[in-house]
Amino acid sequence: MPELIYKQGSHRNEDALDNVINYMFDSRYAGVHGGRGIFGYSTQGIIEDFEFTKQMYEKDDRKQVTHIIIGTKNEGLCELDMIERAEAASEFFYDKGFQNVYVIHTGSRSDPRYMHVHMAVNTINYMDGKRLTETYSNSSELYNHMKDTFEDDHWKLINDSCKNAV
Repeated sequence: MPELIYKQGSHRNEDALDNVINYMFDSRYAGVHGGRGIFGYSTQGIIEDFEFTKQMYEKDDRKQVTHIIIGTKNEGLCELDMIERAEAASEFFYDKGFQNVYVIHTGSRSDPRYMHVHMAVNTINYMDGKRLTETYSNSSELYNHMKDTFEDDHWKLINDSCKNAV
């Protein structure tokens, strides 16, 4: 069962964006990556692209980045399957005006088979400057999109700020 994990309620510190992006790309588990609304794939370039949008709208306070994880244990999904899911989530956010980047990690400290996607989403909309707010309905909207796009998957939504699972 793929899990969609919204890491809400954190990433408000000044270096949160740098920390998340650098972790995603510098991890020994990092592999394939992609995204929308960014002009390069160096960690510094991605950070600067996100920061440019924040500065353009004078909104570099509060939450710096939304961190989402799409994880799967052993459902028979391969790397190509994970790329498809990452691309669907990336397109979902970009269509709404939010820059994003993802990196597929194969393995983790606790489970070498844990294939998962780390996604960083800019909290400021590049089209209108509105914030990506931390609401259950926002996480549910992505959950419903993924469920509709990948009908054979049995998705589980984990919103870590309220500890509810759908």
